[in-house]
Amino acid sequence: MFSIRHCVKYECCMNGSNNKFEMDGRPTYFCPECLRKLCWNLKQDEKQHLTRVRSFWVNEKNYELVRFYDRSIVAITED
Repeated sequence: MFSIRHCVKYECCMNGSNNKFEMDGRPTYFCPECLRKLCWNLKQDEKQHLTRVRSFWVNEKNYELVRFYDRSIVAITED
């Protein structure tokens, strides 16, 4: 998916799963390594990608994930 392999280093949405239960237990976000691979492959800026995903979660009123993306955007900006 997304032209990158399953993640085996971190817990992220690119981890492989063998059944629906495992798939439903995966986070909805990319780890830093998979995010970089995805953005490089799609020729996207990481901060812009995170900002767009954050907007999606604002619209869905999932403020826990909004806070996660706020922290992620700050971390990307500090790199």
